[in-house]
Amino acid sequence: MIWYFVALLGALGNAIYFSLSKKAVKTLNLYWFSAVVSLLSGTTLLFIAFVEGIPKLGPNLWISVCGSVFVNVFATILYLKALKISDISLTMPMLSFTPLFLIGTSYIMVNEFPSIIGISGILLIGCGAYVLNIEAGSGFFAPFMNLVKERGSVYMLIVAFLFSIGSNFDKISLLNSSPIFASSLLFLSIGAVFLIISLFKADNKIASLKKNSFDFILPAIAMAFTSILMMTAMKYILVSYAISIKRISILFTTLAGFMFFREKNIASRLAGSLIIVLGTVLIAFA
Repeated sequence: MIWYFVALLGALGNAIYFSLSKKAVKTLNLYWFSAVVSLLSGTTLLFIAFVEGIPKLGPNLWISVCGSVFVNVFATILYLKALKISDISLTMPMLSFTPLFLIGTSYIMVNEFPSIIGISGILLIGCGAYVLNIEAGSGFFAPFMNLVKERGSVYMLIVAFLFSIGSNFDKISLLNSSPIFASSLLFLSIGAVFLIISLFKADNKIASLKKNSFDFILPAIAMAFTSILMMTAMKYILVSYAISIKRISILFTTLAGFMFFREKNIASRLAGSLIIVLGTVLIAFA
């Protein structure tokens, strides 16, 4: 059961990262923000990897890292845009669909398939996402209509699918190196891509870094912390299970949306988040 607690700590780190990111992208260019945070996180992880000792590298490392970078660059752009334009308590729960997508993508990419109990937990997470979009007096199909109308939620649903692909690439990477070394390569590569983009998309980059240093440093620490824990968990359990536990961060971010961003309609969003948590509990005992 130790992997459950490792992934649970990862979920907390993930919620902190997304909450800090929502605050930061209100004023910062999202490309520049992504570049600096990814590079800071990747550099920190690379230093830890050198102290730990560079692992033996497998033949599939580089192709899996390239695949993960390609997917995660698009996912990062979309989720930061979603956080910028929509409530965090409404957009973040869309990531609960990642485990559902993982049933298919993990089977195709890494030949993993969850048990019946595990599938039940994953489906329960999907039900929780439905409840999150219920509004008082609305009909059965209203949550689906709300999903379509809310651009941030649509973005995050696409992100959920992209993450279901990227998570499998991440597992292949760590199996061909180590959790920390694979994470460092991933973040440094993502940071390099965003740095190139930001040279054309962002103004006053150095001034922004000096003025808002903690808006970059704190998310980078949270990202590195989350990555170490989640990559370690995925080394020992199914990808779909690890990512499902990680989605408990939805409960944390829903509460953060109410407490720090004064978001409304918190009752249904909290109820949906609790259903999602119940789904992760089922997965823990699968």
